[in-house]
Amino acid sequence: MSSQDHFGELASQHKPEKRALEQNSGLGMSGDSTKKAKVDSGLSGEGSPSKVIHIRHLPNDTSEREVRSLAVLFGHVDKLLMLQSKNQALLEMEDLDDAIKLVDFYSTVPANIRGNKVYLQFSNHKELKNSGGGSFSSHADSSDPDGNAILRVIVDNMVYPITLDILHEIFSKYGHVLKIVTFNKNGQFQALIQFSTKGYASTAKMYLDRQNIYTGCNTLCIDYSTLTNLTVRYNDEKMRDYTQLDPADLDLDIDERSLDMRMPPLPMSRGDMMKPPPPREALHQIARINELRAMADMLQKQLEGNMHGPGSSSPLSPRPSLGGEGGRSGNGGGSVVLVSNLNDKMITNYALFVLFGCFGDVLRVKILYNKKDSALIQFAESFQAQTALLHLNGIPLHGKQLHLSLSKYSSVQMPKEGSSEAGLTKDYGDSPLHRFRRPGSKNVQHIHAPTEVLHISNIPLDVEEEELKTVFEESGTVVRFKYFESDRKMALVEMSSVEESVLALIAAHNYPISPSSHLRVSFTKSTI
Repeated sequence: MSSQDHFGELASQHKPEKRALEQNSGLGMSGDSTKKAKVDSGLSGEGSPSKVIHIRHLPNDTSEREVRSLAVLFGHVDKLLMLQSKNQALLEMEDLDDAIKLVDFYSTVPANIRGNKVYLQFSNHKELKNSGGGSFSSHADSSDPDGNAILRVIVDNMVYPITLDILHEIFSKYGHVLKIVTFNKNGQFQALIQFSTKGYASTAKMYLDRQNIYTGCNTLCIDYSTLTNLTVRYNDEKMRDYTQLDPADLDLDIDERSLDMRMPPLPMSRGDMMKPPPPREALHQIARINELRAMADMLQKQLEGNMHGPGSSSPLSPRPSLGGEGGRSGNGGGSVVLVSNLNDKMITNYALFVLFGCFGDVLRVKILYNKKDSALIQFAESFQAQTALLHLNGIPLHGKQLHLSLSKYSSVQMPKEGSSEAGLTKDYGDSPLHRFRRPGSKNVQHIHAPTEVLHISNIPLDVEEEELKTVFEESGTVVRFKYFESDRKMALVEMSSVEESVLALIAAHNYPISPSSHLRVSFTKSTI
């Protein structure tokens, strides 16, 4: 892979997308008596919004699940009509605002199913009405009800014990978990899990049903409960009401050592299929379109991973020992990020390694030979690349705003010794600074976009505040500093801007504050 190839990739990003022409003729219904739902004779295009969305150019044999996956992050899908013979579908959202967000999003970010670009736009019809055939599906059907937000979970083939913490860690990545109640019935471990919305419950069921917690065992069998609310009399090891807990305690309630003891002592693999999509509320908080692009790509890759069948990955399994030059190698499938608009006079491989390492384990960093304001960052796993894209795109660094996108390359190759590019590519596969190498690391729970405030840990008790502030003042102005009341080995420091905060993290992370202690610095949602 030459630098010319990478330069070509940069140029290709700016080619204008051709807008697909509307084809109304494909909407006519055949005489098939099983397709009597009323559908469009025309499309509204850029006109009046509707809860009904027309989707076309679907791959052959597209499943309902694949179509629903396009909308799952935006809200609840009320009805879905598949027009298999025409490679089209009509989808009705429960809420008009959700439909508007869905169409607005895909008008800028191309929708993709199995590598095929598909097109979405509003229908002229305001709702899907059945005229007698009953050919569309609905999640309100008894076959897949989601009238409430409570899931009933049975753990089949349970080889290793399951705790509340493990369930919360898995399911909370799909939405806000309110309550969990566990019990044994007919010799099986079961749980009731209540989400804040039925959309979260539906998403969790879609991605977790029939999946293994550990490779080859502890299979999750998920249905919707008939209950509408869970009663938690008190919090203990069998039931918990997370609305009655201090949110700060939730971030720290899983001790790494105790989690490691729960992990099975077996070699296990870890893939991308079980990586959760971001919760729906994240979409409402994100303004930049490239961040939304990362979410869409992540959802598509998860769906493609699910096609390989249940049990091929594990949400809690340790990362495998990967081979390759210089240590671990990424798993491909979008694990390389292209970052451009760097300050080529100031940027270094190590700075990119530290910054991007806040969102995943960086294996290699390559500054492009013919385009030194751009670099390729290879992560250990593709979902880590998506996480970096989501949190770092548009962030200021050395007077410029970072531009991030997924690279078309699946890995970064090490150059030959003595080549002109040798000094521009660094391998960090065996770096001890990887934050997420340990399975179940609580660092995953503390991933946040850069703000003015940084979290500092591993502070020696004999180091004074002024000495610490001096370290951070090398990168800008320290506005505030505060030790944790419960633990003086941790502190918060507020810089005068996000850019100064980013520079301070790069400079201060792993700083040798004493002969035996190195500072650990991370972004945080906390304020001072």
